[in-house]
Amino acid sequence: MVDKRLNGIWLYIPVLSAISAASIVEGPADTLGIVGYNAQLNCTVGDTTGDPVMWDCLECTTPLTVGEASIYPDKYDVIFVDGPLKSYHLRVFNTTTDEEDTYHCTIAMSNKASANLTILTSGPSCVVTPSMFVIEDNEATLTCAVEKGVPPGELVWYREGLAVSKEDTSTRHELKLVFTREDNGTSFTCTLEDETLPPQTEDLMTCADDVVIIVQYKCAVAMTLEPVNSIVEGDDVTIHCLSHDGYPDPYTMGLTFNNETIIEVNDTEINYTIENISLNQSGTYECFAVTRFYDDSEQHSTAQHDIIVNLYADVPVNLGLILGVVAAVISVTLVSLLIVYLVLMKKKHGSKVKDSPKEIPQGITDELHHDDATENAQNETQVTSKESDAAEVEWNGGQGLTKLDGDTAEPEAARQQRPKRRKKRKRGGSNRAYDSAKTIPVPLDGSIPHAEDDGSEHAQDVSFTIRPFKENSLFAVL
Repeated sequence: MVDKRLNGIWLYIPVLSAISAASIVEGPADTLGIVGYNAQLNCTVGDTTGDPVMWDCLECTTPLTVGEASIYPDKYDVIFVDGPLKSYHLRVFNTTTDEEDTYHCTIAMSNKASANLTILTSGPSCVVTPSMFVIEDNEATLTCAVEKGVPPGELVWYREGLAVSKEDTSTRHELKLVFTREDNGTSFTCTLEDETLPPQTEDLMTCADDVVIIVQYKCAVAMTLEPVNSIVEGDDVTIHCLSHDGYPDPYTMGLTFNNETIIEVNDTEINYTIENISLNQSGTYECFAVTRFYDDSEQHSTAQHDIIVNLYADVPVNLGLILGVVAAVISVTLVSLLIVYLVLMKKKHGSKVKDSPKEIPQGITDELHHDDATENAQNETQVTSKESDAAEVEWNGGQGLTKLDGDTAEPEAARQQRPKRRKKRKRGGSNRAYDSAKTIPVPLDGSIPHAEDDGSEHAQDVSFTIRPFKENSLFAVL
């Protein structure tokens, strides 16, 4: 090797062989540097066979390093790593913009790999257009940019700490979004990221100030009335207007009646009372609020209510009371129908009993008949139970009964010649009352029959019970 000193610096110029076996396995990559920080460009080679590895730059007139030796040790040095593959990494101390250049890793002057070193004075800048204030449902553009060159790495947008968009190898990255009220106060930031950056410089490559989006949106308006029920002429009516859920607060609020403004205030609520309201004040009342945005544009919010003034108070409808009355009417109707049904059934049953033939109890020995004239007389005469209880009858030698007034009843012989009636029994057994008694006709003229004392052993005092028999006649049951 031949060495020369140029401007006080020894240069080592190798004598090149005709054929060099040295090769660059991994050359340097484009690298980012930051003013005031160290920068590093890497170069890995195979067998050099005695040929030195040199670093130089496009703007340099002399090599910067030869092998492991640095020509400018205050500014450059070599980080050497020995092994099957040998590394000769160039380190640049305390970089400035003067060190921005294209650097070459060279073996034997002909085997060369190059890379750019870009020195940044600051991190990226973040801006939003047209403004950080955004009206709801409008679009805004967030822009992240670095100062110069086309550096390696990525510009990445983060929203509340989460990556949402990235752009490779660019000096500018735009993010367009449509914002809603839910985005109000959302923070965005952008970072320049690359593995060649000096360690622990991530904060330097992030936008100095986060972008905070302020979303503006119109408010809502609520409107209430007092009293809440029907309004009667002469009442005092209070209208309450309230704005809410808007940003910023409304610029102005007002109240209109049939589209004519009756009050307007620079406030967020209105309480307006109509005293002694009259019929001609019926109509549409509307609360309105005006929201003014950062660009002096405005949006209106409204709420309205129709007020109807009544001459008389409405009678409130009580649904429960109505249902109760209906249930009571239905219940009374059903009970009435049941009573009518029972009365009709009773009458029908009584008619059947009256029309059916009467049974003649077993044991009756005599039955007297009266002619039509006697029956007519009986219809005109009433016999009380007291008189019947005191009645007495007399047996006439077994031939019949003799009444006290001298009238003679139908003799036994005549009775036996009469056609016999079919005897009926009531279901369920014999009638003991009839089986143990005798029944005779009783005059209805008020006289009481009794048995005539003929000295017969049959003559005896008897008592009897009066029972109804047929129509217009009575039977005395002995």
